[in-house]
Amino acid sequence: MKKYLIVIFCAFPLTTIAKNDTTQADHYFKVADSLYFKAKYEEANFYYSKASDIYHELQDWSSSLKCNEYIAFNLGKMAMYDPALDLLNLSVDIGMDKLGKDHKALSGLYNTFGVIYRNKGDYDKALEFYRKSLHLKFKYYPSESLPIAVSYNNLGIIYRHSGDYKKSLEYYQKALAIREKFLEPDHPNIARSYGNVGVVYNKIGQYDDALKYFFKAADILKLNMPPDHPDILTTYNNIGIGYKELENYKQALKYYRISLLLRIKKLGKHHPDVGQSCINIGAVLFNKGKYKKGHSYINKALEIYQHNFGLKHPFVGGTLNRLGDLFFKKKDYRKASDCYHQAVIGLVSEFNNNSVYSCPGLVGINSKLFLLNSLEGKADALFKSFNQ
Repeated sequence: MKKYLIVIFCAFPLTTIAKNDTTQADHYFKVADSLYFKAKYEEANFYYSKASDIYHELQDWSSSLKCNEYIAFNLGKMAMYDPALDLLNLSVDIGMDKLGKDHKALSGLYNTFGVIYRNKGDYDKALEFYRKSLHLKFKYYPSESLPIAVSYNNLGIIYRHSGDYKKSLEYYQKALAIREKFLEPDHPNIARSYGNVGVVYNKIGQYDDALKYFFKAADILKLNMPPDHPDILTTYNNIGIGYKELENYKQALKYYRISLLLRIKKLGKHHPDVGQSCINIGAVLFNKGKYKKGHSYINKALEIYQHNFGLKHPFVGGTLNRLGDLFFKKKDYRKASDCYHQAVIGLVSEFNNNSVYSCPGLVGINSKLFLLNSLEGKADALFKSFNQ
């Protein structure tokens, strides 16, 4: 941290900047933004916090809350979800008290609430906050504006996670159309939209179209960001998914492994994105018949997800489904049914019965799509087990 303080003091001598001067707060904010762009989230938060403190003392509530919004977003990037939610709750209370319940500053806080709940796997809660954010934005922004595009993009993410790919693609394309209208062709947010559209094309089986969008995204991001930026690594991961679906396993593993190594270096070995890379490598090895190696990667992903999210999360349930698939393929139907059942437990908040013959109620489901896969897998595995 000290080296950044030196930069600040050299650029703005203390004789010209009072402690609570807006100029200094604005400068801290710009430094934080530049660090965020480099994916240095912890260092960025240091400067967002300094800026927020000054804005708070000056009673510039809107600017202070904007800093808090970005701090919470970065905490989410570091998988620190509970501190992010605590800060957002405090910020909303301040915003309502000082600015009123319909101030546009709250729209950004609501949007970040949605991001954090989405990352925690609570898609219903995320959708609730994304809609609140969009409703408030419509009071301040034209229907074709960049803040509205952000909301459309986030709604697309939620519908994708829910398995409603038609609605997801609709929102992604609306976001992309707005961004193409107002941003330069090589802007990173256009690349992000390309990547999201590609993910949906991949989900609906249009693999060549998906790869086309992934490579377009990668070309733009590489012009704007350092080579180990998380957005570039996500794009490499997506390219790997595209090749995997086309059964080009050599190319898939190439991109997955690049993404994995750089994610570990950039984010740490316990970050959820590392778990995603492990899942994907395990799936390719599984498809190549290398079950033991595939099993080890998927187990590693499960450890990472449980470390970050506990036992109840869509990523935990989805990973247990993968393990169930692996055991099913190996004709170990007993272990397969156990994995599918543990997946059910991970996907239903109020269900904790370890008997493989028990079934959950329909309340507290965090991913209906994954739960359907779990129940179908368990039924098939039990049927095979009884008939062995």
